[in-house]
Amino acid sequence: MEPLLIELAGEMQLESAIPIIIDKLKINASYLSEQCMYALIKIGTDSALRAIYEAFPKADVHFRLYASGVFPHVHSDTSVEKSLDLLPREKDHTNKTGLAIALLSNFAYEGIQPVRELIIQQQYDRQYVDLRASLITTCIIMEKHFPEFEGWRTQIERERAERERISQRRMHMAPTEVRLAKNSGAKKKLVEMTPVPVAAGRNTRNAASIESVILLKI
Repeated sequence: MEPLLIELAGEMQLESAIPIIIDKLKINASYLSEQCMYALIKIGTDSALRAIYEAFPKADVHFRLYASGVFPHVHSDTSVEKSLDLLPREKDHTNKTGLAIALLSNFAYEGIQPVRELIIQQQYDRQYVDLRASLITTCIIMEKHFPEFEGWRTQIERERAERERISQRRMHMAPTEVRLAKNSGAKKKLVEMTPVPVAAGRNTRNAASIESVILLKI
């Protein structure tokens, strides 16, 4: 029932429900936390961001994970201000990444350098998003430049080409076959067989990852 009520508060954009939503976000329950995050995004006011900001420093990593996901979706000066303040104090790389994305999604000039430093120091979650690509795309739109711009863009394009090459190669191979084989006459173990060519017309799954950010060409 609680997730439904939280969702309803978000749909109605009830600012009066913000304190309750913040308290519920402190409960370590993924589905409830998701609904709290979505509700705060839908309310989308500076008061919602300030409430998150006040609770953020003393909250556990679970709260900060979902709370940091609100800032990228609320476009305001307050979102930039609070993200800039929280970013250097945050220790978790995934949460740092969420705050960095908030700066870039708000096209904040003052956010370019902190995000650049985050990438150089490798203090972000690459599984979350490739911040290099996000920063480059944002800077193209904003017509800004930074020293690593061309080098990172070339590196990203090479990595993408390599992934596509691997994907194309996998499309012509069958999934790895596995069979049971006896080990020392008593035990059984899994033995991976060498992949074999795929027969014409056989469906295979494309293993290429979908790019989260598309690089703009200039």
